[in-house]
Amino acid sequence: MLLEFTLKNYGPFRDEAVLSLVKDSGDEHPDNSVTCPGTDSRVLTSAAVFGLNSSGKSRVFMAIGDLIRIIGSVPAPNSSIPFYNPFRLSRDSLGGPTEMNIRFTADGVRYEYGISFDSERIVSEHLYSYPRGRVTRVFDRDGQTFSFRKRDEPSMRRMSDMTPRNTPFLTMAAQLNNQVCQSVHLYLTRRIVVIGDAPMNLLWEVLSRVSNDGPMKDSMVRAMGIADFGISDIVGESRRADADEIPGLPPQLKQLLESVPGSGIVSNRLEMRHDFPDADVDESLHYFPYSIESRGTLQMFSMMGPVIEALRDGGVVLFDEFGSSLHTAISRWIIGQFSAPSNPNGAQLLINTHDLMLMDTEMLFRRDQIYFTNKDRGTGAAELYSLSDFKGVRKDLDVLKSYLSGRFDAIPEIDRGDLL
Repeated sequence: MLLEFTLKNYGPFRDEAVLSLVKDSGDEHPDNSVTCPGTDSRVLTSAAVFGLNSSGKSRVFMAIGDLIRIIGSVPAPNSSIPFYNPFRLSRDSLGGPTEMNIRFTADGVRYEYGISFDSERIVSEHLYSYPRGRVTRVFDRDGQTFSFRKRDEPSMRRMSDMTPRNTPFLTMAAQLNNQVCQSVHLYLTRRIVVIGDAPMNLLWEVLSRVSNDGPMKDSMVRAMGIADFGISDIVGESRRADADEIPGLPPQLKQLLESVPGSGIVSNRLEMRHDFPDADVDESLHYFPYSIESRGTLQMFSMMGPVIEALRDGGVVLFDEFGSSLHTAISRWIIGQFSAPSNPNGAQLLINTHDLMLMDTEMLFRRDQIYFTNKDRGTGAAELYSLSDFKGVRKDLDVLKSYLSGRFDAIPEIDRGDLL
């Protein structure tokens, strides 16, 4: 489970920003947290980030995605690090490293991984594990100077000698079969999924999984039915087709495809059955091709793929601009699936959104599950803070009303003047 993510000198975040999913002392909504294996803490199963436009909401999630991409592969020797994006509006930060730190549990063990980097090199890096609650240093890195536990020194030293200045040691050690680094690398790259602001980009990937996974298809159909889309069946496939199967293919392209072994064109077909008992048309017309489905229907289908997998496997899914084409009631239902009774494997959902109807501490979120981003109008620096950081915020407070009145900042100051 994800416990905490910290970033500094990344995008609009000049100073340190912390997103914590460790439950605080508040006693509301007990089903919104679970006991986390490997810790003595209860951990939140969801959190939501609100704020004005261009205040850093998306950047928090992008940072987690960039961290995953940094460790996801070994770059070419001496190539630059493309994820370096420091705060641009301060001389002090512009040349300084970006810093990221993540705390989480995997297979019942708590870990902390941190990395700082600039455009050319990994400046520092560390990995600590906490088996049985006691800290164990897996490695520390300062530039190209590494330190390890004495008993791990011989094997780890060979790996560090092979690690280029622009490559995370975690990545190198995982590829060279260090068991602890493999476990951490696998969790970060496979169990945390960051979805951008266009979830329909996942449409065909989700279709491929649904068409090859019967239980997932059943869950998807059930979800579409519960959310009142009137859909009772989903049929389709995503497969590689030979050139001969594609009607109207230009001869030059067909010849090119046939000349390359194993090449082809991905053929996608998706139809959803809409049940309307009073319709008087043939059965086949109840199946709608995806091309005439609404944007909300396709977004729901695309979003529910990662949601179902997270709930089933206990992963973490992050959504940028959550629910932008969905009715609030559907968004609330999706969030509700991550409360403990519906979430036996401790899956977690993190969202940022402009849907203010989700800013609800009476029925939906705890105070420590609601975060805000704000931007200093003088320096341009963003900050991230929780509703629970404010003193005197009762659990029965009308949070939305207080937010709209400006109590928590993170709201645009609109000049009411006319354009013309």
